[in-house]
Amino acid sequence: MTIFLFLFSCMKFASPNFQSTNSPCLDAILTNIDYNCKEFHFGEDEDLGKIRCIVPRKNNYNFWTSVEFIVFPIETELIVKNSQVLYCVDPYLFVIAEKK
Repeated sequence: MTIFLFLFSCMKFASPNFQSTNSPCLDAILTNIDYNCKEFHFGEDEDLGKIRCIVPRKNNYNFWTSVEFIVFPIETELIVKNSQVLYCVDPYLFVIAEKK
């Protein structure tokens, strides 16, 4: 229920060209990063993806601009380091947040 409310509240930030990834976790992160950042990085390394804000909008430094998100397929054996927090899980992905 919490995830549903979180995702629903984020959708007002989605750009008109937004296309769902079919992952509620990834959609919410991308929507909020897009809303809060002029530029962001989305990269892939083996079986994981990394998303982080590079240039915030209007010097708006907040959670979305100060965290790197690490995205793993759900079938991955997940190991969360002390510096990381399990941020979101859906039927497709695990997402970990780590302070930049």
